[in-house]
Amino acid sequence: MRPEPRQREDQREQHKEHRRNHSRFFERLLSAARAESRLATRSAESRRNIPALPRLQKDHQDQEQTDQNENNFENYEQQA
Repeated sequence: MRPEPRQREDQREQHKEHRRNHSRFFERLLSAARAESRLATRSAESRRNIPALPRLQKDHQDQEQTDQNENNFENYEQQA
């Protein structure tokens, strides 16, 4: 026994709605996964940059010391 045309149309609409809901669910799921992945990537990048900070600070201190030594040498030459 075949469903009536109106019944088939209702079934098609229900099926379409179910597919839309299913699609929205997976879109949200993928969006959340992408966001989590981006956070994990940024976190890994941040951890990778942490060891560079002490080296940069040391380089800055060395540069400051070099500047101070040059100034001291210039002052010594002017006094001599």
